[in-house]
Amino acid sequence: MVLTAAALVLAGTALALAPLIGTEPGRRAALPVLAAGGAAFGLFTAAVFTLVLAGVRGAAADSVSGLLPTAQQLGGSIGVTAAGLAYYAPADTANTAFGHAMAYEAAIFLLTALIALPLRQTTSPTRSLPPPSGTRSPRA
Repeated sequence: MVLTAAALVLAGTALALAPLIGTEPGRRAALPVLAAGGAAFGLFTAAVFTLVLAGVRGAAADSVSGLLPTAQQLGGSIGVTAAGLAYYAPADTANTAFGHAMAYEAAIFLLTALIALPLRQTTSPTRSLPPPSGTRSPRA
C-alpha cells in the first residue's frame, strides 16, 4: 500500500511541477510540491527495499541488501537518461521540454503504482525473518 501511494504522490509531483517551473511565483509554489515529492521518494525507496528483502531468506539477505543500492543507482541512471531524452524531444521552449520530462516521470510512476497493486496481496513482510535464537523447530 505504501509503495502504491508513494508512487502516486511522485506521479502527482511530476505533473504539478511542470506548469510551476519557469515563473517566479511558480518557483516559490514548487517548494511544498518538492517537499512532498522528497518525502514520497523516501517512503518509496524504503518500501521497495522492504518488499525485496521480504522475499530473501537467511544469509542471502546480507548480499541482497548490499546489492540493492547498486540496483537503485543503475535504475536511477537509466531513468535520468530516459528523462533527458524526453526533455530533448522537439519542443518550442524549455518549459515545454521540462513538461515532456515530467510527463515521462509521471507515466513511469503511474506504471509503478499499477505494478505495485498486486504485490501487496502476494507478499508478506515476515517471510524472511529467521526464528528467534535459541528456539528449536517443532520437528527437531
